Order: sequence, then structure tokens, then C-alpha cells
Amino acid sequence: MKRWEDNEWSSSMEIEIDLTYGMAEKLGDDRGISPAEIDQLTDRITSIHQQLTEGRKSGRLGFYELPYNDTAGILKTAKMIRNEFKNLVVLGIGGSALGTIAIQNALNGPFRGSREDHVNVFVTDNVDPDYFGSLLETLDIKETCFLVISKSGTTAETMSQFMVVRDLVKKSGGENALSRQIFAITDPEKGCLREIALEEKYTILTIPPAVGGRFSVLSPVGLLPAAVMGVDIDEMLAGARHIDKKCADPRLWENPAYTLGAVYYLADRKKGQNILVFMPYSNRLYSIADWLRQLIAESLGKKYSLDGKEIFVGPTPIKALGTTDQHSQLQLYMEGPFNKMITFFRVQSFDREVSIPVAFQGNDALNYLSGKDLGTLINAEQTATAIALAQNGRANITVTVPSINPFTIGQIFFLFEVTTVFMGSLYNINPLDQPGVEESKKNTYAIMGRKGYEQRAKEISSELTTSSNFIL
Repeated sequence: MKRWEDNEWSSSMEIEIDLTYGMAEKLGDDRGISPAEIDQLTDRITSIHQQLTEGRKSGRLGFYELPYNDTAGILKTAKMIRNEFKNLVVLGIGGSALGTIAIQNALNGPFRGSREDHVNVFVTDNVDPDYFGSLLETLDIKETCFLVISKSGTTAETMSQFMVVRDLVKKSGGENALSRQIFAITDPEKGCLREIALEEKYTILTIPPAVGGRFSVLSPVGLLPAAVMGVDIDEMLAGARHIDKKCADPRLWENPAYTLGAVYYLADRKKGQNILVFMPYSNRLYSIADWLRQLIAESLGKKYSLDGKEIFVGPTPIKALGTTDQHSQLQLYMEGPFNKMITFFRVQSFDREVSIPVAFQGNDALNYLSGKDLGTLINAEQTATAIALAQNGRANITVTVPSINPFTIGQIFFLFEVTTVFMGSLYNINPLDQPGVEESKKNTYAIMGRKGYEQRAKEISSELTTSSNFIL
């Protein structure tokens, strides 16, 4: 029996959300949220729950079903890669990269040494030529496979990287090497990448049509690289299924995604806390904050409501790291504007215990640390910071993670995806599109000379001319 099949173990690994220091009871009515304010949303939440349930049943909200998908094909492909290659380079950006980076840092570790069964996984999520070029220079191309991820197959950054590595593979191993060394994750039916992959006989995995990039971490997009790393992806999906049971509850206070979403929404709209700071007290969880930034910013930052009105809404998500940013950002959070809601991530039990030796017993400035351990210290600092912020009227909540493992990481991914879609309904916007990003893409196509964008190039040509009056 897998450990995640044990109900007692699964229950012990359930993440906990403590809203105490975000509530009016601690902060006062001006800056804290009262249970009554949350309860006032009950009728809206009942309606939203029905909409989300219908969206799930219809398949429109495809991410809901990802935890229930079979992983056999993913595991088979991952085994092939682990058996044949020393390196895997993931070519992707945004939702095609951030989830994998979060998984890698949380579950694979930053200092994992070289072993015979270890495949080095590199996620190249930018087209900076120094960054990408220097990586390629360090790799033996014949011992490296490349996973190109693009649903449309037209993502400029990803496809330009793909064109570069395709040429390298071809020069290194000939035409036949392409089908062996290049893998693709793309749309199941259409798109430029799919056409190329079929023609050149790449191994293809698919992204479900109703799953957008930033909601795709529990699809092959995140699961294949995770499996190559040696992560138990079935346990990760089990964690997502575990929290799904609670996130499917129509009762506001019994549903952690709805309660958390309501608190974030009210913090923004009623208390002026329109900046969401995600601050893990764990280096391994720091990249989760990066994943959250995209999820929330692209989903909730919108110009138009569902009925076409200009509303310009959306909280601004930023990241910080405890304890590091206590010494860089905390001063602002403590005494700057009252416009932030801080979410701490706290690890209850770390994998390692690093003891602090007994020393300097005659030195009161250091003796109190003797005989303690670093896990106790980092959690004491998180508690102390949360209290100090609340004492200064600063809203904060704490997500406690019992232990960092695939089960708890799966919970975090799924919980915040549901929270985000739920908040989209509260804001009355579409959390699944990103029209602002599309405008930037079209301008890039025009500047780079893509066919069909000639008129766009003419329209923005005047904007390409800067004024010498404003160049410093």
C-alpha cells in the first residue's frame, strides 16, 4: 500500500490555513475582516459554487479533473528518458515552466548530487541569449533530450529555443536523432508544434483542450519533468484529490478555497490590501511563490468585467522569502502603506535537523541559541514576524505545510487553482483568459516581421520612435 492510500497518513499531511491575523478580532474593523463580512458573501458564493460545479461537469474548467487522470503514459515516457539520457532540457515559458521549477525546487532539491540514476533537469524559461547559450555550451547534446512545451505551437520564446536545439540535435546526430531526442507536449488535435512533431515522429503528450497553461502543472506539462526527476507523481495527484474533497464542499466555512478566496477578495475590495505577498519560510517553497504570481496576476488582473464594463481589477502578487527578506522587505511591510495582505508558508517538520552546538555559554547574546536547531529557529522567526505585523495592524495569514512532499505540494497547487478561479467569479471577470498578454504577443510578431502582421507593424511604428528629451 502506498502511504497516501493510508487515511491516517493522508490526514496527518493535510495543509492548514490560519486566518487569525487577518481578522478584525486582531486588527480591528478598519484593517481586519470580520466573519460577518465573509458571511455577507454567502448568497454570491452559493451561486458561484453552482457555476463552478457546472463548469467542471461540462469540461470547461478542465483543471478540476487533472488529479484523476491516468499517469501510465507519462511514467512510461519518463522511464524512457531516465534510461537513455543524462540531461533533460525543458523548453517552455510561463505556465509551461513555473510549475516544473516549483516542483524541482521543492521536491528535487537545489543541491542534489550526481548519481547514476539521476537525470539533470534544466528549465529554460527565457530567451536571454547569455542564459540559454551558456547552458547549451555545457551540455553534451548526444546525452541530452529536449521537451518542448507549447499548446499553440506559436509561442515565440519556446519555438525559437526549439528551432535552436533542433538544429543542434540534427547536426550532432543526424535527421534520425530528432525523433529520439525531442519530445513535445502540445494540443491534442491542432497547432504548429503538433504538425511538426507528427511529421518528425517525436514522442507526443498532450495538454487537455480546456486546460490553460497556468492551470497545467498537474497535467503532463508538470508531471513528465517531475517523473523524470524521480518525484512520485501519483502521490502528488493524490494530494490534489485529497484537497479537492474539501474544495468541492458548497459550505463557505468548510471549503478552504472559498474561505481563502473570500478573505483575499475582501482584503482587496474592502480594506485596501491590493498587494498579496507570498512569503514562504522555506527555500524549497520559494518557487511556489513564483508559480502563484503568474496564476493570480494573469487570472485576476483584468480590464473588463464579464458584462463588458471597464473595471481594472486584480490584486498584485509579489514574493518574499523568510527569513531572508526580514532583512530587506519587512521594514516596508511593517511600517509602510497598509496595502498588503501577507501569506506565510510554514513547514511544520523539515526533512533535516541541523543542530546548533552548545557554545559561548557565558555570552547572553548567543547562549540562547545553544542546543536548539535551525528548524526551531526559522519557525520561531515566522511566528514572531506574524505577531509583530498583527501588532502593527498588518494583515497576514499562515499556511502550514506538515512536511514538504509530493502529497502536500499537490494540495497547494490544487487549492490555489480553485481559489483563483473562485476569486474570478467574485470579481466578475474571466480568470481563464489573458488578453493583455495577447496584445504584447501581437506587437512582438509585428516587430519581428511575422506574416499577417504588416498592418500591426505600421500601427506601432510611431511608438518605436523615442524622444531624445526623455533619454537620460
